[in-house]
Amino acid sequence: MVQKTDWIWMDGEFVPWDEARVHVLTHTLHYGLAVFEGIRCYALADGGSAVFRLAEHVERLFHSALIAGFEIPYSADAISQAILETLRRNRMKEAYIRPLAFIGEGPMGLLFTSENPIRVCIAVWSWGAYLGDEGLRNGIRVKTSSYARHHVNVMMTKAKISGNYVNSVLAKREAVGLGYDEALMLDTDGFVAEASGENVFIVRKGVIKTTPLTSILPGITRDSVIVLARDRQLPVVEERFSRDELYTADEVFFTERPPRSPRSGKWTTGELGWAVAARSQRRSRKISSPWFGAKTGDTEPGSLRSDRVGAPSESGTTRLLRRGGRFLGLGRCRRFFGCSLAAALVLRFRSRFARGLWRFGLPLKQLEERAGLLQGLCGTGGDLS
Repeated sequence: MVQKTDWIWMDGEFVPWDEARVHVLTHTLHYGLAVFEGIRCYALADGGSAVFRLAEHVERLFHSALIAGFEIPYSADAISQAILETLRRNRMKEAYIRPLAFIGEGPMGLLFTSENPIRVCIAVWSWGAYLGDEGLRNGIRVKTSSYARHHVNVMMTKAKISGNYVNSVLAKREAVGLGYDEALMLDTDGFVAEASGENVFIVRKGVIKTTPLTSILPGITRDSVIVLARDRQLPVVEERFSRDELYTADEVFFTERPPRSPRSGKWTTGELGWAVAARSQRRSRKISSPWFGAKTGDTEPGSLRSDRVGAPSESGTTRLLRRGGRFLGLGRCRRFFGCSLAAALVLRFRSRFARGLWRFGLPLKQLEERAGLLQGLCGTGGDLS
């Protein structure tokens, strides 16, 4: 159940949560053409809050609308300001943020016209661990889906369009119905694409590899992982890989949720990457430090941006994250992850042929001096008012 807040921003005005309604003949409700974003605001150790890479999220929202063939009737800056003000109005220190642009009621039929208004809403609410605390503690079970990810000429894969997610819903329901927690989806050529709502990375022989931007949505957390890894001289390649390559990888991680098994239940319950990293901070510090450090008010690479949620006079101020950061201990990691930090949770494992069973252990020897944990980023912030 979504936890209600007080206000929702709709078409330039704040309306009470229970009064944010649309007509049953709203065009999007019937044909699925809308664009949206999923954004996070995080509480910082200094008492402030910050929205993670707000500018990039809003830019992708507008790009999605352009691809979908309609124009959002507000500027990108106006939407950014509305997001920050919605957080302030609802007194949210941490929140999930959902902006949605959709086609309103008017003429029916596939072809919407100028008589169908383009409407925009922004809702914020508390959303904890997506797969629950048990998933965070023990990992999740993943099934290769019978549903393929969209072909690039079937749906517009670079747009975050509501209707595109029917594919993900079907894959997720199939996986959960068969006793798994998440679905791994292949593209139409049989290569690994992504999960139902997450990008996927593998590590082999010291090289981090992820699916190229072919049939997948360009994830902002995915980009953050790549930026951090390259900033620390960790090799990252974007190329297609098959699922058997994933099975034999030295590390596998999703950007957002911790996978336990990418094949049909053959792996046993393992440790989350952050728990392993907390016991071996020397290896993980290169990437986990700045990711966590950003939450504490320390700073990171300039290409990773966060927006302050402060007093109205400060709203919309964008601050570049500078280099730095410090590693947080296990206790603080648990607290942050319990708030569903958009993150990459690394799951380490060794071959059943080497150990006689699938189990999670330390990463490759070649990675002993390198980061194995890639976690969510966020910048400095100010007090809510």
